[in-house]
Amino acid sequence: MTITQENVNKWMEKGNHMTPFQRQLREMGACASAREWVGDRTAASAWGECEEPGWMLWYAEKKGVPKLSFVGIAIEAARMVLPLVPDGEDRPQLAIEATERWLAEPTEENRAASRAGARAAEAAAGVAEAWAAAWVAVAWAEAWVAVEAAMEAAWARAVAWARAATWARAAAAAAVPEVAWARATARAASRAAAAINKELCEMIRREITL
Repeated sequence: MTITQENVNKWMEKGNHMTPFQRQLREMGACASAREWVGDRTAASAWGECEEPGWMLWYAEKKGVPKLSFVGIAIEAARMVLPLVPDGEDRPQLAIEATERWLAEPTEENRAASRAGARAAEAAAGVAEAWAAAWVAVAWAEAWVAVEAAMEAAWARAVAWARAATWARAAAAAAVPEVAWARATARAASRAAAAINKELCEMIRREITL
């Protein structure tokens, strides 16, 4: 059966099964997939067990978590892709540090320095495809979209690492048919993405307490 909001509502409401948290999620407009996963979990247990960073960030925003908390998450996620930046290219690192100074002391001077560092990092955005998304996170760290950009960068890192690892294994085992390699890459990327999602969720829990 296809998961739809209507199907989830019917399932949860059958036999007065709608929990207080489920009612809250419905009122907030949570997606059907998230509500199905939540099931009978309380808000606390769902927050502690969730491994979907997008759901957690959406819920935190709906709960009115201060924007500065999202800035911290964006910075941490941006740091995750720094290994993709070539040696000797320090503009992304400097941009992150400038934003961290603004986070610690949100003065107009530090805010201007953060944006200046972000503009410098933009010039370096071509050094790695994944860095482009991380740079957006640093440049506009005070905005909600920044967190999503940082998450995309982490996903890009997961896929890149999975492909590299798969290729290395294939090379070590001599030739592998192209179709088989593509399937192996997809499986490895999926595993890597799951690991990255788990890491990101732990990061969110460190930054945000609900």
